[in-house]
Amino acid sequence: MDLAGFAGRAHDLTTARTHRIIRICERQGVPIVADRDYIGAGSWTTTAVRRPPNGELTPTEGR
Repeated sequence: MDLAGFAGRAHDLTTARTHRIIRICERQGVPIVADRDYIGAGSWTTTAVRRPPNGELTPTEGR
């Protein structure tokens, strides 16, 4: 899939949603590992966990 036409014009998450990349990966069973910009992209997307203000991550979250 050529996403070059979107370079610099739209956030990559917007582009992924527009082209249904996340839904296609979910249907095909392809896991998505992404950076923090993808927080909220859906349950199929694994992202970093934000540290709560003045808090610590649990041992599981800190891995």
